[in-house]
Amino acid sequence: MKMSIDGTEIRELGDFYQQFYDLIDVNPKQGRNLNALWDHMSGSVDRPLHLVWVNSENSKKNLGPEFEKLIEVFERTRAQDIAWGLEEKFTYELE
Repeated sequence: MKMSIDGTEIRELGDFYQQFYDLIDVNPKQGRNLNALWDHMSGSVDRPLHLVWVNSENSKKNLGPEFEKLIEVFERTRAQDIAWGLEEKFTYELE
């Protein structure tokens, strides 16, 4: 499955969580932090999932260091799927 996040709509961290949790059909009130994101990504997000973050430079500018922390969770998830030998994996790209 391919999903997109639009970086022009992300002005603060809460905007990311709202948009992302809407995509994966999770109540956004169930943790708007990196630990909750990791819990969802490592366990409850259906695979395969290819996430495209369009206008990611806009998000990077608006979120500052928090943007890199989100990407670290994505990388950790991607690496875990590879390490576990999953055929259906989480992947992402920044546009």
